[in-house]
Amino acid sequence: MKFNIVDGIFYEPIDVTANHTANENEFVSCDSSGGTFTVSLPLAPVKGEKIDITKIDNSINPITIDGNGNNILGDASIQITVQDESVTLVFNGTEWKVN
Repeated sequence: MKFNIVDGIFYEPIDVTANHTANENEFVSCDSSGGTFTVSLPLAPVKGEKIDITKIDNSINPITIDGNGNNILGDASIQITVQDESVTLVFNGTEWKVN
């Protein structure tokens, strides 16, 4: 298994093409060319937990990012819709923020 180091944090790169529940320090590459799907954030995150999610295909199929019970910028979920669009999410103890 290959790990990337960014800002002193080990990130595990994960390629997904269907529903996925992210874990702390994952770098999730999403290919939705086969259809839309959801990446759920961890159910019980701890303050400072960080996850990167990128849409790598050029299809019109969106990737839904679900807060899994915790808001993302005040909403239950967000979407990324454009190739190479990415978000870095950090849990601040209350909700997920885009870093």
